Amino acid sequence: MTTPGLAPRRRAVRVAGVLIALLATATIAAGTASATATARAGELFRCASVTPDLPNLYATSCDTDHWGPASHFVVVDQGSRNAWMCEQGWVEGSLWISGQNCRRLATSGA
Repeated sequence: MTTPGLAPRRRAVRVAGVLIALLATATIAAGTASATATARAGELFRCASVTPDLPNLYATSCDTDHWGPASHFVVVDQGSRNAWMCEQGWVEGSLWISGQNCRRLATSGA
């Protein structure tokens, strides 16, 4: 025979166990999503406009659909063909790229 107060306690323990399991699953899923969102080392982005303010740069109208962080990437100005290597940055699809710790790589000589 069960005590009247025991059934609600068991139910509370079960509910707590389910909540803990759901939180653990959500934490694991979030960690996996952030690992896959961290982007794309070594990527090359071609952009219509690049404004360097070294060691940073800002580029617009780029040839990518990537959104999120990027590391060790190259940005090429399509008009001048100048190129910069950036250690880290953020990409907002084809809209813009913000690069930090960048250095100039090449110039077309034009």
